[in-house]
Amino acid sequence: MSTSSTISNSGRSLRITVIVLGILVCGMLFFADKTNLHNKNENTISTTSVSTGPVENVSSNIPPLAKDEKFDAWTSKLEEVNGAEKTVLLDSIVQLLTTRNRFEYAADYADQLAQTESSLTNRIQAGILSQKASQLEYVRSDSVLFRKYSQKAITYLSAAVEESPEAEDAKVYLGLSYVQSGLAENSMKGIMTLRNVLEQNPDNIEAGYYMGIFSLQTNQLEKAKERFEKILEVAPDYMPARLQLAQTMIRMEQPDKAKIILEELIRNREADDEIRLAARELINTLP
Repeated sequence: MSTSSTISNSGRSLRITVIVLGILVCGMLFFADKTNLHNKNENTISTTSVSTGPVENVSSNIPPLAKDEKFDAWTSKLEEVNGAEKTVLLDSIVQLLTTRNRFEYAADYADQLAQTESSLTNRIQAGILSQKASQLEYVRSDSVLFRKYSQKAITYLSAAVEESPEAEDAKVYLGLSYVQSGLAENSMKGIMTLRNVLEQNPDNIEAGYYMGIFSLQTNQLEKAKERFEKILEVAPDYMPARLQLAQTMIRMEQPDKAKIILEELIRNREADDEIRLAARELINTLP
């Protein structure tokens, strides 16, 4: 599975969660959990060693996975296979967990996949999923788990960027990992990493979006407006940026302009339901 596929499978719903919640502090900004709630009441999957079979998250703060016959069969089979067969099986498991937004489990299996077949793609994937896992609400509330996934993301992605400086996905998520690490010395490294992405490719939507969010969070409203407008020039249908532009207009005390944007979003039947709901909630705050 390609790195870009990993991002496209999950990034949109996570950005929407950010929009609904509003602008938070940098360290908790982007990826809130949208896990199926019924998973919390299911028994945990059977587990063995991380290196030979199904992985285990031992913290009680981690909601267990819902029972799934196909998934259970795959994880049980991991102990019996090697080589290419194990690589394919691990990749299938990672894809399934990613589509379910269970990034903590997906990151652990992606880590195992990267150890089994140490390709650049697999290592970037492990880093990106670790970053996403670090931003799940229940992971953030557990300092040991948070540090585990945050550091693993930085380790994988910094090595990937060093090996392949042109890997934009790795750079974007490395920048996020630095900013969200909670370590003051990493914050500027993260911002500079994202700026470097935009220097190489001014049309990178992900980097531009996150830089816009940072600008908005630090009250650099003109810069935020510029960032979101630039994204919409490149990708007019990128609804998260349109919603954040409306948020910026409100902060700039231009409610009439914000209202026009929000009304357009509400009428747009192609916009995600979460986006339209967020737009309705925001427009109800206007005078």
